[in-house]
Amino acid sequence: MKKINYLILLLLIVNLGTAGAVNSELLINTLEEFPGSFTDSSGRLTGISVDVVREIQRRIGNTDPIRKYPWARTYRNALKQPNVVAFTATRTKERENKFHWITRITRIRYSFFIRKGASISITTLDDAKSLKSIGVMRSSVWEQLLESKGFANLDPVSTHELNVKKLIGNRVSAMYFASAGLLNVCRKPEMDCNDIYPIFTTNTVESYIIISKNGTPMTMVNQWKKAAEEIKNDGTFEAIALKWVRYMELNGFGSHYSDGAFNLWRKK
Repeated sequence: MKKINYLILLLLIVNLGTAGAVNSELLINTLEEFPGSFTDSSGRLTGISVDVVREIQRRIGNTDPIRKYPWARTYRNALKQPNVVAFTATRTKERENKFHWITRITRIRYSFFIRKGASISITTLDDAKSLKSIGVMRSSVWEQLLESKGFANLDPVSTHELNVKKLIGNRVSAMYFASAGLLNVCRKPEMDCNDIYPIFTTNTVESYIIISKNGTPMTMVNQWKKAAEEIKNDGTFEAIALKWVRYMELNGFGSHYSDGAFNLWRKK
């Protein structure tokens, strides 16, 4: 009898441990970045990435809230803490081994922007290195990409809005950003971006949902990956993406869906 009771107790401990690994509380972080995750006119967090994350949560039975932070804090949490889901993060060679990459959401094109009338010409990255200052968001892929290319003239700030204001106010020479994100920032009544335009487009990058590596159980990671794969395979992701393509078109933004990703430029 004692042996049977011991076996039952052991099984309970194993089962509870497994359940805890899968269902333990998650810190789900995002940032204000249109159209992946942004606050709509009613104050509700929405966006294509938010829709995908919530669908994954629904399928795995997770109800932890999505919390919005500046990207520097979101990135730091994902680097140092266990059980952190963050979105969206641009996938780069430097970041590859730092996180679990759950699923691709968007493709984005990055450009240098300047003020109309500025006597600046950028046709190569070396041209941009000679500028007095370039506005970027702190701890963002924009900052990291340019740092990896040897840029020493970056002026990092905490939000995209501050970058735009500094460019408008002639406090930086140029800004490095995504066109769709800039258009959204400039829709705000207090932002007058009529004199800002892209001068040089550099590359196309892909953004993902990520999970922290530091102490996060693989049962949790695999659960998210499995649900994300199902969403891609059963057509749910495509339906979500096409919903946001329609939204973007109605609001004057170009986008399209192809190859399993939401692309933030108009298809030719």
